[in-house]
Amino acid sequence: MTELFGSNLVDDDDDEDYSSVVDYTLDDSLSPLEKIKAYKTSESALHRLYAVKDLADSARAIGFESTSQELLPLIDDLKYDAEPVVRQALVEQMPLFCDFLITLGEEGYNKILLVILPVVSRFTTDSNQQVRQSAMECLVNIASKLNHSDLQPHVLPIIKSLAKDSTEEEHRVEAAELMNNLASILGGPLCLSFCVPLITALSIDPMFRVRKAVASNLGSICKTVGVAHTTSTLMAIFVKLSQDDIWGVRKACAESIVAISDTVTAENRHNTLVPVFEKLIEDSSRWVRSTAFQTLGPFVATFHGDQVPTSLLKFYNSMVSETKDTKYSDNDNVMFCAFNFPAVLYTCL
Repeated sequence: MTELFGSNLVDDDDDEDYSSVVDYTLDDSLSPLEKIKAYKTSESALHRLYAVKDLADSARAIGFESTSQELLPLIDDLKYDAEPVVRQALVEQMPLFCDFLITLGEEGYNKILLVILPVVSRFTTDSNQQVRQSAMECLVNIASKLNHSDLQPHVLPIIKSLAKDSTEEEHRVEAAELMNNLASILGGPLCLSFCVPLITALSIDPMFRVRKAVASNLGSICKTVGVAHTTSTLMAIFVKLSQDDIWGVRKACAESIVAISDTVTAENRHNTLVPVFEKLIEDSSRWVRSTAFQTLGPFVATFHGDQVPTSLLKFYNSMVSETKDTKYSDNDNVMFCAFNFPAVLYTCL
C-alpha cells in the first residue's frame, strides 16, 4: 500500500476516533486501469487526482484496444468532477493522451477528433478560470498536431462558440486569445476568412475587457495575414482601440504596438503608428504613459537607421533627466532607457 500523504496525516498519539477519516492509501496490487476505475469515484479528491494524472501512462501500458473500450469512456465521468484541481489535471493530460493516440494511425487520430476535442471544448467554458486557461493551452497544443484540413471542422467551431457567447465576456476574451495563439497554425487563408471578421466584431464589444483582449492579441494575426491585410483592415482596428475611453485598452495597445509595427510597411509605421505612439506616451493615464516608455526602445528598433523619427528620439532622451523640456523622467523610465540603449543605438547607427 502507498500513502499519498505519509504518516503525518494522523497523529498516532491522539485518542480521537479516526474511523471516519478517509483512507489515503493506494492499493499497489491493482493494475493501472483497475486503479483508475477504483479511485475515479473516491470520496477523496486526492485519489481522483491520482487517477487522472495516471491516464496517459495507463493508456500506454494497456494499449489501444483497452484504452478505446475501457479507458476513454471513463473520461466522461472524470470531466464532471466537482474539484477544479481534478478537472484541470484531466485537461492537462489530454495532449499527452493525444501523443499516444496519434502514434496508432487513423484509429487513434479519429479518437482525438471525436473524443478528446469535445472534452477540451467543454473545459474552455468551465466555471474555474485556471481550468479554462489550461483548456486553451491544451487546444492550441492539440491543434498543432492535427491535419490542417481538420482545423476548420473541429477547432474553429470551438472558437466561434466562445466569440459568439453574449452571456459571458470571459469566453469572448478567450476567443480573442485563442485566435492569436492559433494564427500561425491556422495559416493566412483561414485567419483571413475566419479570424479577421471575428476579431473585428470583438473589437467593438461593449465590454472593455474584450476590447482589451483584442488590443493585446493582434500581433500573430497580423503577422499571419500579411502586410496588405494588416494595413487594409487590422490597422484601423488597432488605431481605434488606441483611442478607447478605457485606459486599460489603451495600455494594451501600448504593449502590443511593437508587434504591429513589425508587420507593416515603413510608410504605415511612420504615418500611422508614430502618431498613435505619440498620443499614448502623452496619455492622461500614468499607466499608459509608463507602458509606452517601456516599449519605446523596442518600437524604435522596428525602424531602420535614419528613418527613426526625431520625436521618438526626443522621447527617449527625456527618459534620462528632467528639465523643462523633458518632463517624463522617473526611476522606471531610466531603467527602461538603460535596458534598451544597445538596441536603440544599433538602430540609429
